[in-house]
Amino acid sequence: MAPPGAAQFSLILLTTCIIWSARGNVIIPPEWIDDERGSVSGAEESLDEALNEVLQPLPTGRSMAMIRPFPLEEMYFHDDRQQVTVTLKEMKGSSDLQFESRHIDTILAEQRAELELELALLVIQGRYEVDRQAYGDYDSREEGDFMLTLSNITASGIAMLNVDGSTISVSKTLLDYEPEEVKFKVNRNLEDEHLWRYTSSDTFGESIKHKVWRGLTHRLNKAVKEKLKSVLSKTSLGNLIGDEETQERLQKYIITNTENANEFVDNIIKAVRKMVVDKYEDQIKIPDIREGFERTLVITIHGSFVADQGVAKGISTVYRTGETRFGRDNDSNVHFFGNIGFEDINLYYKRYRADFMGLGPTGTINTELYPLELHVHFHVDFGQKKVYLDEFKVENVGDLKVEVSGLGFLFNWLASLISTWVVGMYRDEFLDEMEKMYDNYISSTLNEYSLDDILSGKAF
Repeated sequence: MAPPGAAQFSLILLTTCIIWSARGNVIIPPEWIDDERGSVSGAEESLDEALNEVLQPLPTGRSMAMIRPFPLEEMYFHDDRQQVTVTLKEMKGSSDLQFESRHIDTILAEQRAELELELALLVIQGRYEVDRQAYGDYDSREEGDFMLTLSNITASGIAMLNVDGSTISVSKTLLDYEPEEVKFKVNRNLEDEHLWRYTSSDTFGESIKHKVWRGLTHRLNKAVKEKLKSVLSKTSLGNLIGDEETQERLQKYIITNTENANEFVDNIIKAVRKMVVDKYEDQIKIPDIREGFERTLVITIHGSFVADQGVAKGISTVYRTGETRFGRDNDSNVHFFGNIGFEDINLYYKRYRADFMGLGPTGTINTELYPLELHVHFHVDFGQKKVYLDEFKVENVGDLKVEVSGLGFLFNWLASLISTWVVGMYRDEFLDEMEKMYDNYISSTLNEYSLDDILSGKAF
């Protein structure tokens, strides 16, 4: 989203900043004058220069010395097309994390900075295990090491800032990453004639890239945040602006409009919550889990596992976390960037059954989710008087605690396997489905109602 230039700012505020909240307040009151804008613009340019300095790569020798590995979460997933199950473990990323700035534009009144960066190189290494036990084949198995090399990674998005008095801090960075070149390599320790074509293919490399991307993006965004923090923590807004009256007006402007932007996003969330409760009674079906396993006693014995009648409960408990940021890209569109979470959501399977040596426990599976962080981006088109959803994305999956009933002491060893399967389903299938579901619900709600309906409360 391209922000307005400094010369356009006053005109835009006077002619296009008319967003009404549910209380009937103007969300962006145009009280700035040109000389005040000049003071703020000078402060923004100084911040841009300071951030540009810290976002520059080091000389090659120093850069190589700063390479530090960072851990990535283990992944477990199925590829139903290839009929294989994949486990990725002992994964780590390696990079000097020396981002190069391509474009930075700080907008203090909107508490955000637009960023375009580039990272030269990032390598992901780990171990893989591929088998077909879930599909009834207990003989095919392959394992080894993999390396995924990503080059010339471009990053674009925003940093959400907090402007409080004379201090500036960064609350979150929201950037999307795209590598120009991807190279994939495997080193097999155990090769299987039925699986080697799959593990040698670009499909396998693309699958690994896709599965680790959410966690990798979260790590990279944290790294960018720390770099911005190193500059902003030493910055005094009072010194940059200089004029105390302008600083006070800026703070009042931010507080007033942030409150109304928060209310605007809250109204949309209320409408969606009502839709979810009315249509789905606050729960949705989740995928069945079907797995194969084996255990060696004197001989190796094969078993099977099925969990069904699963639901995700509490899916309507979505709420806004933190303050909403707003911005514009032309005379009629205003954008809202917010963070959301769930007050109480968990996965529950009413029944599972494990079959092993003609025996097998049955019981239930319950989960406890730790903080699940999501990002939402809306924009309002005042020409059409409509609100649109641009993005609903899980940023950080948090942790999942799995509780299994009915195992008994004979089958306690199954607990870790069941936990792996449930967590794998959650991270791989459920989160993608939830993103699609909420994208559909929110888009449907916004398509059904006009801007006036949402602001007046008619939509809920």
